[in-house]
Amino acid sequence: MEQTFVPFDQMQSLPEPGWLIEGFLPKGYLAILASAPKMGKTCFATALALAVSTGEPFAGMKTEQAAVLWCCLEESSSERALVLRQYKPTSDKVPEFLTTTEPLRIDHPIGLSVLYDQIVRCKAGLIVIDPLYAAVGGYSLGENHNARRALTHIKKICGVEGVSALILHHLSALGRADNQTLRVAESAQLAATSSMYMLLTHNDDTGSSRAIRLECRGRGNAVNRTWHFESSGPLDYRVSDPRPTISARQLKRARILELLLSEDLTANEVIIRTGFNSGTTRNIVTSLLSENLIRVKSTKSGTRIFGGPTPLVGNES
Repeated sequence: MEQTFVPFDQMQSLPEPGWLIEGFLPKGYLAILASAPKMGKTCFATALALAVSTGEPFAGMKTEQAAVLWCCLEESSSERALVLRQYKPTSDKVPEFLTTTEPLRIDHPIGLSVLYDQIVRCKAGLIVIDPLYAAVGGYSLGENHNARRALTHIKKICGVEGVSALILHHLSALGRADNQTLRVAESAQLAATSSMYMLLTHNDDTGSSRAIRLECRGRGNAVNRTWHFESSGPLDYRVSDPRPTISARQLKRARILELLLSEDLTANEVIIRTGFNSGTTRNIVTSLLSENLIRVKSTKSGTRIFGGPTPLVGNES
């Protein structure tokens, strides 16, 4: 089989992805939405998906209208209907929102073929998988190879078709969101393989609303942000701070991770490439290493060479 290689100038001239939800979710991205169980991620994702399906704003942010495919692999039909009945239309637009509760695997050729056919037939712009565990074979996602296999093929579909995917996943431990130590379930490989991951937490309900914090990390500085939402109902969300916070350190962290996912470098080489402060760079590299987002690929003359996870070899079925 002939392998296609794209010249440098053509790669440089590729357009940046547009926005499915302006400033929040790019087209063609595979995003993981993670939280501890019963934190409200399904309701948050439902509100987001309904906004896309009608072209109405989500939390005040503009959306590009597109059909939505929702793979409900954990809730029963009646449980899913309970959430959808909370929807209060703001116009006469009928949501292009299609739901399946039948089993579907995103790591198997048959499941991927079924999903791909539906994406093309419905011209879908968003697919939601709820949850990841129910959409893969019965193997542990804690093993790096399995974690990458779970997302590799559906991510390729997203890139080819320009459809965004939102994959809901349960966290086994939340980690410390205040200092960006984010742990996506058992394996950081899930975060490394995805285009973007989001960690949802909230405080206890106070009065008539609830404060939600969404830590977003991903490829491209535009999506590395911390969002704050207020919710006064299962499908009602608004941005409480219209200027989502993004620190200089977060930008540097995203740049260093992006660099090390693309090639193997020493810490000094990272410093030279980025121009960042030596101490800051080494601290960030140490942090990425502790979170298993990067690893030591080799050691030369006592100097460690860092890089991304080991890529999959061959095709998975």
